[in-house]
Amino acid sequence: MAMIVGKLLLEKNNFFVDDITHKNFHSLLDQFEESKDLYFSKGENLLLNMLQSYFDEQSLQDLDGRTIAAPFRYHVLIGRYIENKGWWDKNK
Repeated sequence: MAMIVGKLLLEKNNFFVDDITHKNFHSLLDQFEESKDLYFSKGENLLLNMLQSYFDEQSLQDLDGRTIAAPFRYHVLIGRYIENKGWWDKNK
């Protein structure tokens, strides 16, 4: 969730991680604090979309926690969805 929210915040400011410095960090932090409910809401929706896509739209409520934990444990969500520009741009 932190990676998703961070990516949303950086994109909103047209920043890359390498662009963050001691001079602009606090303004990014202030912006996050002012809008964190919105960022978390968007992040939750994106995470739900990722999980539904990963499990082929199968009802997530029917899956046990160990099954749902697997894509997090093996970093599948990062490579397949968060770092996949096509998927990300289409679903954000």
